[in-house]
Amino acid sequence: MTDNRFRWRTNPAIVAQYYTGDQLPNGVEVHLKPNEACAVIENGEVVGIATSTTMTINPELGTLSKLLKRSPPTRSFMFAFLGPHELLVPLNGLWADGGKGVGMAGLKMQLRADDVGRLLTLAAKGTTTITLGDMANTVAHEISNKFAAAHMTGASQADARSDPATATLLEAGLRTIAQPALAELGGALDRVWLSWTPSDHERILRMRKELEMMAEEQHMISEKNRLEMERILAQEINVLERQHQLHLAATEYEAKGAAASELAELRVKAEKEREKWAVVTQRDELEAGNRLRRAELDADHQDSVANLRHGNEMNQLDRTMDLEDKKAELERRRRERKMQVADEQAEYLRQQEMKAAKHNNKMLRGAFDAMDGDDTE
Repeated sequence: MTDNRFRWRTNPAIVAQYYTGDQLPNGVEVHLKPNEACAVIENGEVVGIATSTTMTINPELGTLSKLLKRSPPTRSFMFAFLGPHELLVPLNGLWADGGKGVGMAGLKMQLRADDVGRLLTLAAKGTTTITLGDMANTVAHEISNKFAAAHMTGASQADARSDPATATLLEAGLRTIAQPALAELGGALDRVWLSWTPSDHERILRMRKELEMMAEEQHMISEKNRLEMERILAQEINVLERQHQLHLAATEYEAKGAAASELAELRVKAEKEREKWAVVTQRDELEAGNRLRRAELDADHQDSVANLRHGNEMNQLDRTMDLEDKKAELERRRRERKMQVADEQAEYLRQQEMKAAKHNNKMLRGAFDAMDGDDTE
């Protein structure tokens, strides 16, 4: 039995996806997990929000509606992954002494299922595939400007980095500003953290940008690779958050020593995870290159075989048929040959893709096993 479901989320950077009814086939099924929701819009109004269910998209009209000649409503759908999400917002401003401050705010948040319809404001502006970067860009200007004006101008960079009282005040101020901004997008803020070390948060932003670009190019990522990339990125963000906690730890030596030791272990593990990240992000590109090269070789081979077969057929026709019958038979066989070659090429490509996928999965599994072995050692 053929599975008629489809995946609306193919990239870990994607938060929500907007579809008009005519973009989806009639009767297609989508399975919504407990942390997923779908707002159904009919004739411009949200008529319902589904979650934790299997729903049918564009169902056929009932018999009574057909008899009454009712036309189906104009539908659209907003799918959303509720989270939790880690929104990364750049911060820029001036400290109390006039020095330039560059940092990053980590906003741990979730989308509220009942407010998924608020994401339609982004779809109305043309953003139908909504990523974490799109959400961050929507609120970044407001959060950064208000935070800089209300809080950074009253603190010094040294205190923001190391003084627990100052860091707590800045964190509380950030929460006050970020909560209403996220509520406009249907989000609820859980917790916040701050980073004032550019080398650390710029690396994470680059990794997030890689996912954003893959989502913009509609790059399909397998479920296994998607989960692996989510895990690696979450590990990197966890390092920054623990760094923030270290700055806020009590001044007692034992508390700071325990936090520093844990942070050091996380950093070592994160370094190894970055190697896995490179393997995962390059895997699809390698597979595509292998398929292209094999397809080109196969096409050349099929052309040579077809030309040889055609020459043999012509020689045979010359010996057995008169001119008129030969032309008719030749045209018929030419059509059959084109159809046969097309079928053989399609079957050969399918087999080669399966072999390439198995080979690359084996290589990837070997790389992961080797790295996991290093972690164990």
